[in-house]
Amino acid sequence: MTDETKGILKDCLGKWQESSLDAVVNRLISSEAKQAIADGKAAIALMQAQPSLIRRPVVEFADGELVVGLDTEAFERHCHG
Repeated sequence: MTDETKGILKDCLGKWQESSLDAVVNRLISSEAKQAIADGKAAIALMQAQPSLIRRPVVEFADGELVVGLDTEAFERHCHG
């Protein structure tokens, strides 16, 4: 991963944090990782270092709606207008 990519990831994580960082963090992480992400800055740094902590998929639609995880209703709404 290049520094440029890490910068993009940091920008995205910062924006996602405004919505709900809890929704973005993979629920299957260890208890140590959960404790390490107690605050927003620590969470962003940890997710940059270990992107596998990010729940997928994360999709930001053109209207600004952020969808985390598989939400078929949201995908249908945005794909079929």
